[in-house]
Amino acid sequence: MGKLNKKEKRRWKKKLEKLKAAWLEAKTGKKTIKKKYRKAWKKLAAKLKPLKAEWKAAHKEAKKRHKAYKKARKAWKRLRQPEAQPEVVITMSAPPPDPGMKDILRKIEGIGPKIEQLLYDAGITTFTRLATTQPEAIKEILINAGPRFRMHNPGSWPAQAQLAADKNWEELKALQDRLKGGRE
Repeated sequence: MGKLNKKEKRRWKKKLEKLKAAWLEAKTGKKTIKKKYRKAWKKLAAKLKPLKAEWKAAHKEAKKRHKAYKKARKAWKRLRQPEAQPEVVITMSAPPPDPGMKDILRKIEGIGPKIEQLLYDAGITTFTRLATTQPEAIKEILINAGPRFRMHNPGSWPAQAQLAADKNWEELKALQDRLKGGRE
């Protein structure tokens, strides 16, 4: 026996309703259940038995898939959680600048407003400080800031910052014309 189509379902539903009505009548003692209802009940039970087994199997499979989904989701959440990053220690040979003095680091090719804020937060506020900082230390600041900053390459930033600190704007412009996104 296969699945019931819509028409058969409606037909069996009507028969089931009649059976329920007959059962209620029998329970209350008004009428006894007729033979045709007993036959219909047996036919319906025979049709529903394989469907019930099929439904149980499908339900069991859905539960397995849901458990696998939950397990994969937990694993994905664990992967997405950032690991504890060691604190970056920046050693610089330049004297600390005045607390209120900040250069506009966005003049350096490859530094935008977000990276400028990251450098300010790390204590790099002037071109002189940026020129004396190693590119590896700057890269570490970018890596600790998150995945959207990891693609930036600060290799040419100290050289550009030295030119800006020395106020060699023409040389800086020539260097930036050769660069593409802060890279040579």
